[in-house]
Amino acid sequence: MLAAQYPFGCIAMTGIDRAILFAAVLALALGGVWQAVTAAGAQTMERREAYGAEAPPRPGLFQAKCGACHDRAGPLVRERLSLTATGALVTSDDLDLRAFMRGHFGAPEESEIDAIYGALRRIAQGRGRFEVRCGICHASAEALAQKTLILRGGRLFGRYSGRDIADFLLRHGTDSAEETDFFTSVLRRQLTAGP
Repeated sequence: MLAAQYPFGCIAMTGIDRAILFAAVLALALGGVWQAVTAAGAQTMERREAYGAEAPPRPGLFQAKCGACHDRAGPLVRERLSLTATGALVTSDDLDLRAFMRGHFGAPEESEIDAIYGALRRIAQGRGRFEVRCGICHASAEALAQKTLILRGGRLFGRYSGRDIADFLLRHGTDSAEETDFFTSVLRRQLTAGP
């Protein structure tokens, strides 16, 4: 009977006891809420600092100009494009890709054509290396880079972890320094227009 009357077993509580207990529980709850609020605020500040790095996240040129019809660049290159003996990228009908893009739906500007052509050509030259080695966990280099990486001082870092990506890749899925350089370059290009 006492346990039913008193929530804390057989201890008889006065009004003051209840007030003290209520105040203690409230303080603990508010302390937890305050910690959560300050942690969220710190995380927001970290995100702002990360976004304030050299290259803020932005949709990639391929995705912006071609993404409505061609979901990802890798499958497009593999299924519809090829490299000639001279290194030119051509369509399945042997049309030069640059000429094809000039008349293609949503025709990009000339500077955009050059940038998209260069990116697709690098994918063709790499023979889908990112997709083969990384695709089981990472859908695309562009999505991975734009969601999780930033540039600082010309080097790639994890947006939230702060890890140097070149160092990280030596222990994460690469077999050699050459592979690390290759994948670092692939990821860097997703955040910049350069090599």
